[in-house]
Amino acid sequence: EADARVYLIQGNEKSSNRYEKADHLSYTTVTKYTLQDLSILDSYGLKITRNEIFARHGRMFDDQELQDYFNSKSWYRGTIRPEDFSESMLSETEKANIETIKKYE
Repeated sequence: EADARVYLIQGNEKSSNRYEKADHLSYTTVTKYTLQDLSILDSYGLKITRNEIFARHGRMFDDQELQDYFNSKSWYRGTIRPEDFSESMLSETEKANIETIKKYE
């Protein structure tokens, strides 16, 4: 069985992003984070992880750093303007993860 914990791995020196995501972060939609899972992340990692939940639903970002980060991901298809995005698109697990990350931040 695959490890369902959340990870960010340090990016390589050639990357313009501070972190590169490991492939198994796709569990963000089905696994509820714990504070222990989040303890490995710094403030930047928490910001990216929280916003990835929105990005996976096609939300675009007013924050240019976030938009550039997600634009660099092959899976990202930003089609929903921030003002048009509704949290009703999120699963209960995703909503719980966002709240947990906000508490940790």
